[in-house]
Amino acid sequence: MSKSRITIKDLARELNISTSTVSRALADKWDVNPETRKAVLELAEKMNQYWSNFIKTGDPNGDNVPAWSTYTDDNKSTMVFDTTSGERVDYDAELQELISQ
Repeated sequence: MSKSRITIKDLARELNISTSTVSRALADKWDVNPETRKAVLELAEKMNQYWSNFIKTGDPNGDNVPAWSTYTDDNKSTMVFDTTSGERVDYDAELQELISQ
């Protein structure tokens, strides 16, 4: 993600649900499954916390978010945001190789 704000499309893509469902969950509509609402709110908070930390300090790490290591040639760690957000090493290695060619 290269932009500095989290969008409904970002949340929908990461949770594999529709943008309409994300919008309704954020608006606390009655027709959203409580588990879906919880997943949307938790992911939105986590993504926003990383951006907020990065903007304030230049480092995305902070309280209440999983540690995010610096990406280096030796440590190819990437933070993946989804229902099981976390740091992955060499995530999408084949895709990264293709892009770097």
